[in-house]
Amino acid sequence: MKIERTWKDSTGRTITCRGYIEEEKVATETQFSDGWNVAVEKKVPARAYWEVVDGEGFLHGGKVEELTMDQKKRLPEGFTHKVGRVVLNAERLALVLEVKNAVEASAAAVQVKNDTDREQAEDEKLRGQEAKSVANGLCRKCGTYCFGDCG
Repeated sequence: MKIERTWKDSTGRTITCRGYIEEEKVATETQFSDGWNVAVEKKVPARAYWEVVDGEGFLHGGKVEELTMDQKKRLPEGFTHKVGRVVLNAERLALVLEVKNAVEASAAAVQVKNDTDREQAEDEKLRGQEAKSVANGLCRKCGTYCFGDCG
């Protein structure tokens, strides 16, 4: 999933705020072990991040900071926050926060979905193991292999 908001600054440069959400996936990589090529599955966790790219291609991101009083004095009125070296007024701050909040909310939803899927898979596995144990003679009353001697 990709979210993008764009605006022009006072010098005419295009500034873009992008948010990305990458879902959890399984990647296969080849490892070399004692002369053998072994295919190993590696779990790549879900990631969510956002960034601000200015017109020159410089990447700014991480956190939104409030300008200090000294910085506010040197800038035109209305600028209150910054991301890296990109200063933001209230309108552009709203765009950046919109992207940031959307990414974080979607990432939380993806994480909940992944957790639910993982729990369902574990439950299925446990039910299969329990059915196999009962088939092998496990008593449901006492939880041992008493073969009905528990009464």
